[in-house]
Amino acid sequence: MKKRAEPVPKTDIQFGLDWAPVGSPPLIQRHQYCAFHNVGNGAFYHRKERIKALWPEYQWHRWNDRRLRGMCERNWITWMGGASTGKSTDAAVFALEYFLQAPDKTAVIVASTTMKLLRMRIWAEVVKYHMKLTNRGVVGAGELVDSKTMVRWEAGNDRNGIFGMAVEEGPIEEVVNNLIGIKAQRLLLILDEMQGVREAILRATFNMVANPQFTFLGMGNPDSLMNPLGRESEPVDGWDSVVRGETEEWDTHGGPTKGRGLCQFFDGRKPPSEDNPEERKRLAFLCNADTLAGILKGCRGNENDPMYWQMGIGWPPPMGLESTVIDPSIIETFKCRGRAVWTGESTECASLDPAFTGGDKAILQFLRRGKITDGLGTRWQIAFGDWLTVPIDAIRTDRTIDYQIVDFCKVECQKRKIPAVEFALDASGRGGALASIFRQEWGNVVGIESGGSASELPIDESGKTGREAYDNRSSELCLSVREMAMANGIRGMSEEVAKQGCARRTFYRNGKWCVEPKVGSKGRTDEKGRPVKGFKERMQYSPDHWDAAAIGVELCRQRGVVPASAGPGVVERDHNWEKLVRDMNALYSGDNYAKEERFTHA
Repeated sequence: MKKRAEPVPKTDIQFGLDWAPVGSPPLIQRHQYCAFHNVGNGAFYHRKERIKALWPEYQWHRWNDRRLRGMCERNWITWMGGASTGKSTDAAVFALEYFLQAPDKTAVIVASTTMKLLRMRIWAEVVKYHMKLTNRGVVGAGELVDSKTMVRWEAGNDRNGIFGMAVEEGPIEEVVNNLIGIKAQRLLLILDEMQGVREAILRATFNMVANPQFTFLGMGNPDSLMNPLGRESEPVDGWDSVVRGETEEWDTHGGPTKGRGLCQFFDGRKPPSEDNPEERKRLAFLCNADTLAGILKGCRGNENDPMYWQMGIGWPPPMGLESTVIDPSIIETFKCRGRAVWTGESTECASLDPAFTGGDKAILQFLRRGKITDGLGTRWQIAFGDWLTVPIDAIRTDRTIDYQIVDFCKVECQKRKIPAVEFALDASGRGGALASIFRQEWGNVVGIESGGSASELPIDESGKTGREAYDNRSSELCLSVREMAMANGIRGMSEEVAKQGCARRTFYRNGKWCVEPKVGSKGRTDEKGRPVKGFKERMQYSPDHWDAAAIGVELCRQRGVVPASAGPGVVERDHNWEKLVRDMNALYSGDNYAKEERFTHA
């Protein structure tokens, strides 16, 4: 007797959807559809189920649960964590699964600082988990071209796939152009070692966000609040709104994407592998108490060592890993970016870094100085205000560049009722001639020489002079801002000034502090005898904002401002102050600018 065929079901309801009209596909395809469209039980549930099916050996724990959920809910995500916290493995698996949701519509860029680190870290994980798919005969996983660090959807298609890139090798313009040149309906950019990438890399995301769907993931071992990883991880309400080394995640500004971003912190002191003995065995690849103990031993037991914070805890250390002119801890502790509240009279002034070398910008910085009285006593305070980039038209024939600078600064200062005597500029090199034009066109502005030996002006209430503390005048100008900040005397510090100060290195040599020069010179070495590069050579941009701020602080010093380093109490002028300031002003007088020997004075 012929067996009756089973009737085709009229409905096939699962995850709230009827699959019968599309032929009742297998479960993994249902998860794929729901993950792609964020329907059914939601993208997180379906992506996790797909990963379980595609890679059954992949180990789940509370950290990668949080990571996947974050990537399903936000378009701009950063991960901060210490060594061996599984960031690279999770990012690689999530990237592969995301690509395989719709490989003909998706491009994933996995990037690290160098090709060597890319292959050692995240690309090695991409290859490992992709090979697991091909070894199982999974159809549609794409073609691995390891020599080109590429998994492409199909032969001849270099638009859709997973592409490995090194973003710290080669000219920055070329790297950025390569990034923004990749177009797809769905684009995912993953930056590994984000703490070490150039700031300009993030500019590419302003173009990449134009793709119909764009998601960004940045991750690393954080060494500072001021590098790209730290800056993009900053809470919406500032770092004071989270508990250092404790808060697990928070909203961020989210870059150029819509809505808020998300930063997730994975504390190396509290890994899932230490939840219980069974988890320690199952998650042997994750950091554990022994890992942390080894890092601490390498730091000689010092839990305040920056390396312990970066690699052990996975939180930006209170102090930078390198000695820099200023660091995030100083900025945060002494509220340098806070708003000034004046309790007495204050005076507005302005400073200019003329920027005569190629690629530099002329920055006009406005400041205000005065004394305040609060719970700490009475002290001097300097508040940075607005800053402007001086517009320069190099092809004008009716007005030379020097006169354009003078015209602009004079007009902007007069708008704010700032007289010539409250305006200072760097008078080094060509700045000397510019200062002379300022005096002819406006009045007796203050020229500040940044070359030669440090001055005899006191650096704090102790009476110690710049010449005793610093190797040269340039170091004195830079570190005077630091001294003022640590005396709780700086407010309104701009993001640009903070970033450049945190990037400019210092070193100790022959009993004096030295600051990395703007441009390197042969023969200069640090305390270990290593050659000292210039800031511009190392960072590929000029510290124009910091230099303008330093000139402004020096103007305030010459007007009697001294950091209150000795604690509460009224800051008074040194008994030789008037003579010192007269000597300084005489050094930069209009008469002296007409003499060749002006460049030999300290």
